[in-house]
Amino acid sequence: PPMKKWLLLIALASLASRANVLSFADARCPRDVATYFQVFPEELLETTVGGEKPTLDVPFANQFLIQRLSAWENSFIAAGDVIMKYHLNPLCVGLYNDGASPNAKAAGEDVVIFGVNLTLELQRGMNLPGEKALTSVLAHEYGHTIQNRHGLVFDYTLPMLSTKIKELQADCMAGMLLNLHREYDLSDVAMGERLMVVLGDIHPVGDHGMGNERRLAFMRGLNAATLLMNSGKRVLSVTSGDLVKACGAFYRPTKK
Repeated sequence: PPMKKWLLLIALASLASRANVLSFADARCPRDVATYFQVFPEELLETTVGGEKPTLDVPFANQFLIQRLSAWENSFIAAGDVIMKYHLNPLCVGLYNDGASPNAKAAGEDVVIFGVNLTLELQRGMNLPGEKALTSVLAHEYGHTIQNRHGLVFDYTLPMLSTKIKELQADCMAGMLLNLHREYDLSDVAMGERLMVVLGDIHPVGDHGMGNERRLAFMRGLNAATLLMNSGKRVLSVTSGDLVKACGAFYRPTKK
């Protein structure tokens, strides 16, 4: 009946009015992904890094990641971002076993996970205070989530180039997010640049871009956000599509 249809639409609109970011401890997050990536349960985790035995508070780290992602998603939703507003699946966040290769991943449209070893390294501070270093890498991974939700394709002739362009675009989006949401103080910018250099490939034949390439992409994002704000845009009027457009001018997808 028409009334039931309208009630359903109202319910969907209500659900879509706020970000839906969850820990993998929530049953609504995919169990197969948690199993495949060895996502850790919500508990204190004792591990070994560089001969030391630090303890990582998994629930605290998860909540930090969830709060940042929720703030960014809610901002897009407030701007009327249709892709974010009506994306009904939750974005699931967790810490996984990255072994000897510190890393973070964005899988598909609905998963962002941080390796335990990378998280510990970032919390100790890699050219930035721990929280800001963690937020910087999170912004890069969320850039991939934006790419995936927009269906961007990077299909260049050389597969390694395809990956590299995609990664640099995510660095650019990270710069935009961090600037738009004032995650950085002015004094943090130079340290953020150095972080990008540290995280860069050490060889030209790499899949993320060398340090200076990543630094340039990051700075292009910071500057693109400044241009948007100088043009009269408010943070709550910027959509994920604005990030795709601005960073796509430098790092073009082959299909969108």
